[in-house]
Amino acid sequence: MKNKFHVRVDCIFQEPMFNRKDIAFLEKMGFKVMNSPDANDLVDSTTFLFGVHLYRDVYAMSLKNNLPAIFVGTGWDVWSNTMSPYEFPEGDLDAIRKMDESYKKFAFPEESNSYIFYATSIYYRQPTVEQEEMDIDKGAVQANEELGDLMGQMHI
Repeated sequence: MKNKFHVRVDCIFQEPMFNRKDIAFLEKMGFKVMNSPDANDLVDSTTFLFGVHLYRDVYAMSLKNNLPAIFVGTGWDVWSNTMSPYEFPEGDLDAIRKMDESYKKFAFPEESNSYIFYATSIYYRQPTVEQEEMDIDKGAVQANEELGDLMGQMHI
């Protein structure tokens, strides 16, 4: 996939419930499909991680090595209100807590009369000057800035 800056954006899908038809469809669309949990090791500071309503341990595995640039999923407010800290295995959801403390956070738009995206959050880490200077691909920085502007304009 390429964005409007003609920068290639690799889209990788991971879902343990995909069947052969799901995989064939995604691959025909030009996406890469990986077996679960192989893609977890690819999450880095440039990743957009979309994982709505995953199990706690799946979030922990996905975020164990690095925090992504953008994360869409269950926010810290939900986890901290549904379980006591004593119920979390040590460090299990530290990554989500850290994003909650240091990222910009937005509510994901919800459908009325539906629980599809209920209590879903968007976490967005603004790039630092150092990250922008190190970024070889300035198109990615521009796209990131536009996404930040778009997030700031969301009225939810």
